[in-house]
Amino acid sequence: MATQSRDVRIAHEYSGTFVKYSPMMAAGFAAMGFTDKQIVAFFIAASKKFD
Repeated sequence: MATQSRDVRIAHEYSGTFVKYSPMMAAGFAAMGFTDKQIVAFFIAASKKFD
């Protein structure tokens, strides 16, 4: 996160949830070229942040 822009860091800090199938998330994953397996891994890793 430290290398992200100020706006991205603020959005991340104040985001409570990420919806896997939202248009915004789908567009972001597509833009980054994520595979379905990478998307699942992203959400698994994100869920561990709150363990």
